[in-house]
Formats: sequence, C-alpha cells, structure tokens
Amino acid sequence: MLLSVLLCGGVATAEQVDFEAMAKDAEDCGISSVSVNILETAVNDGKLSGDEAGRLLGHLVEVCSEKLPTVPFEEKMAEGLAKRVAPAAVERVLAAKLEDYRDAKIILTEAGKGDDPSLLVIAGEGLSNGVSTNELQAFASARGENDEKEFLVGMEMLCLLRQAGFDAALVNDTLDTGFESGSCPLTGGILSAWHLWPGSGVLITLRS
Repeated sequence: MLLSVLLCGGVATAEQVDFEAMAKDAEDCGISSVSVNILETAVNDGKLSGDEAGRLLGHLVEVCSEKLPTVPFEEKMAEGLAKRVAPAAVERVLAAKLEDYRDAKIILTEAGKGDDPSLLVIAGEGLSNGVSTNELQAFASARGENDEKEFLVGMEMLCLLRQAGFDAALVNDTLDTGFESGSCPLTGGILSAWHLWPGSGVLITLRS
C-alpha cells in the first residue's frame, strides 16, 4: 500500500496514549530500540505529539503481541515519518497492513505452513501490495503438500509477478509448469536458473 495514497485522507478521532508507558511495553515485547528512538526524536523535535507517537508505537506493540513479524511494520512507519505523512494516515496504513498479515497467517496456517516467518512476510506483503486473498488461498490450497522451499519460492514468485502486473492466468501457468516438471536436482522444486522476462524487469527462475 502506498503511503502517498493516504496523504489527503481524513484524520481519525484520536485517543490519548502515554508514550513513555507504550515505550516500556515496546521494549518488553522486543520492538527495535531504533523505532522507539525515531518516535522519541520526533516528539522532542516537535514533529509528533506524545499521543501521536504513543499511538504509532501502539500499533507496533499490537503486531508484536500477535507474534507477527514486526520489521515490515517498523519500516513502513519509518518510511511514513520520513516522508512527513500525517501520523493519522500512517496509523491507517499500519492498521490495514495488520489486517493483511492476519489474513496471510490464516491462509498459511490452513495450509500447514503457518510457522515460517519468512513465508508470512512474503504473503503479508503480497496482500498489502495488491495480491488478492483468493489468489493466495488458491496457491496455498494447491501447493500445501509441497516441501517448504518449493512452497516459499512459488509463493514469492506469485506475489512478485502479480505485483509486477503479470496476468494471473499466465502466472499460474508458469507456476504449474515449474512445479510439475521435476527436473531440478538442486531444489527438487520449482526453480533452477535465472531468466529475465523481456520487458518485465523481473527476474524469475524456471526449471528446464
């Protein structure tokens, strides 16, 4: 999701949050001290109020408390602040991203792949950047029996190619071809050699 899309969004009703208390919760949960320091500096410089910083940090604590990967959220928050996006808009982005990661977690868990944080980031970021839940569900349902490496690479290809604008049917045909042509001795799965799709700017690997 592009932060720039939300630059003109309305401001939601704000609740008061104690930044110092939230910073302690963040520390206890394992949120990076870098993220806490970014917010603290913004408050000290007058760029954020204590309440605004506390609410932003609260989103990160919520992510952490649900045992989801926090780094993508921390990076998105830092990106928004660096671009001087309104704090309320950054909050909306983080909230929407959390919903995407929750959906990704459900999809992966149903496929028996819910314990891999790398997979969760691939799926969560895919949903956050326009890949549909139906597409991820269909892939996970069809490929849940594949080994972990094949499943991860296939999902990553799905997300990257769909974000790059490739047609869904073409992407699915490409994945099916890779999964079904078991000729790669190194991966035993979908990828073996890098190829550049003409005009796409996207590197993908297909098994010969």
